[in-house]
Amino acid sequence: MRRFLSVCAVLAVLVGCGGGGGGGADGPITAAGSWEGFFTPSSMHKQRLALVDLAEEPTADETRPGVQVVSGIGSLKPANADTPLIFLTVEGERPNEADVALVLSADGYQDVLFSGHFDGPNRINALLGGSGFVAEAVTMKRID
Repeated sequence: MRRFLSVCAVLAVLVGCGGGGGGGADGPITAAGSWEGFFTPSSMHKQRLALVDLAEEPTADETRPGVQVVSGIGSLKPANADTPLIFLTVEGERPNEADVALVLSADGYQDVLFSGHFDGPNRINALLGGSGFVAEAVTMKRID
């Protein structure tokens, strides 16, 4: 738990605190669902596709009301490949309505930190850090 809280603090510094975010006319903000995002890591020169399926539930920690715990699975793969390159497990939290802080883990790789801000209920703008990623921008779009 201490490691996770440290990761959240680092993510908050990377992205900063965002304002707004609210549900608006498109519905409430939630990380639950299926998401995809395309990005091109500067060191790889090939576009990658990230796919994740997430669930969200209120934290059991009574000292942190409103915080949502996020978990799920996913994959990173070349945009034109038929099979996933790397399988992911995802854990983290949505500390407020507008932001999400996740740790993406895969066997044989260092953790990747995903620090995002909701731009409405169907889009997350984020930065990836760790395991070779250095503030790589990715936009995740809801696909369900």
